[in-house]
Amino acid sequence: MSIKAIILPNKEKFSKNQSGAASIFVKDSLKPKDYKSYIIYGNSKTDEKKYKKIFVNANQKNKFLSNYLYIKKFISKFKKKNITLFEIHNRPEYVINLKKNFPSARFIVLYHNDPTKLRGSKTISQRKFLDVNCTNVFLSKYIKNCFYKDFSTYKKNNYISIWIQNGVPVSAVVKKED
Repeated sequence: MSIKAIILPNKEKFSKNQSGAASIFVKDSLKPKDYKSYIIYGNSKTDEKKYKKIFVNANQKNKFLSNYLYIKKFISKFKKKNITLFEIHNRPEYVINLKKNFPSARFIVLYHNDPTKLRGSKTISQRKFLDVNCTNVFLSKYIKNCFYKDFSTYKKNNYISIWIQNGVPVSAVVKKED
């Protein structure tokens, strides 16, 4: 059975009253019928019964190299699983190690913040790597423009814009750049 993995930021809470933006987005967009094919990987316990079977707690306490060790722990735990899709929220730095260990998987990176300020997408070469190897989802046109800032030439991928209304994704539109 193929599995889709949602990787939350290391410090993101996945609880009823303390969830961050990425966790809220996941909760609002994941349908109960999809629960059997997904795992959600995070570094906190979930207090919501409906997610208990699909939420995997990294239970990592080490603060030194925390993002690196967080992903290494995921790879160690799931390297023998057939993961076909990764959905990564706001942590493009996770892609490199995951891509090495799951080379045939597809990667979707959702940007909630300016990509030029995030580890793994600060430089043009990092963003070009992500442009070629991932589907990049920008939660605003501003964030998309930040991602492609300073590109002299680049592969003109389709890009996805998601509009949010009252905290809920209401539509996704794929546009072709001219």
